[in-house]
Amino acid sequence: MTTTPHGRRGPRALLAVLAAVIALVLIGTALWAMSNRRWLEDAYTGWNYQPSAELAAVRDRIQMSDEGDFLFAASTPSLEDAAQFNESCNREDPTFYILGCYTGSMIHLYRITDERLAGIVEVTAAHEMLHAAWDRMSEDEHAELEPLLEAEYERVADDAFAERMDYYAQAQPGTRVNELHSIIGTEVADLSPELEAHYAEYFQDRSIVVALHDGYSSVLADIQERSESLVAELDALAGTIEAGRTEYEQGTSELNADIEVFNARASTPGGFDTDEFERQRDALYARGDALDEQRDAVNADVTRYEELRAELESLNAESAALLQSMDSLQAPEEVPVP
Repeated sequence: MTTTPHGRRGPRALLAVLAAVIALVLIGTALWAMSNRRWLEDAYTGWNYQPSAELAAVRDRIQMSDEGDFLFAASTPSLEDAAQFNESCNREDPTFYILGCYTGSMIHLYRITDERLAGIVEVTAAHEMLHAAWDRMSEDEHAELEPLLEAEYERVADDAFAERMDYYAQAQPGTRVNELHSIIGTEVADLSPELEAHYAEYFQDRSIVVALHDGYSSVLADIQERSESLVAELDALAGTIEAGRTEYEQGTSELNADIEVFNARASTPGGFDTDEFERQRDALYARGDALDEQRDAVNADVTRYEELRAELESLNAESAALLQSMDSLQAPEEVPVP
């Protein structure tokens, strides 16, 4: 009779244990894969994504963190000309420019090449990357961020920001906090410590993106500010010119009438003695000289007005060109390459 020593398992028992362990590993792996399906999809997509040289340069200038770069690549960003971009991104309001969109799986960016707007594509790319980040957050994370974002909005919002959020409320209902998350993260400096810590997950140095935004925004703001200043100056100058002309014309009319009276009296025998004649004549000459100076002043104001008007027209043309470069619906028609 053969006996099996205590403390040792036979081959069949070992195989059964091994099979159980493998089954547990497979089940655990399957459960992990199910709960991390989005991450696996992102990883597969991102690892297989090869950006163009243009987009690689955009990504490098943003200086995203590893997580931000991971989400950016997972969203397979595409830099597009007007025709393709207009097909990719639905534009509800033709008066509101769209520079990029995130469709839930892909980031589309409008190619803007005007050097005066340097940085605008990079900021748009960072904005859309944050939409991808928001898309992957849990509802609890959204709820935690919402009051922080709303507090920052109340702190920094101006008329333009409010108008922008009104657009989103009409065109994309329910996206307010999502949009605040992207706007505040790329355009507002000096956030609360909680938000700075949050955005540090996606950027190596968020101030780089904010500085890019401030750069091209200041170009548009300076043009707007100078235009408004010119309009105010032109309005004031127009009033001065009109008043000066009226006063000059009235003074000229009165002088001419007084000259007629003087000449009539001078032609009458005994009308003036010598001293009075010279006094009144000199007074009329002095009034004429004063009117000449007044006329010259009005003409100088007219010349200045035309200079300012030309400057305003030039600024308006520059503003229109910048806005057109941002408007995919007004882009020049693309000529196919033969």
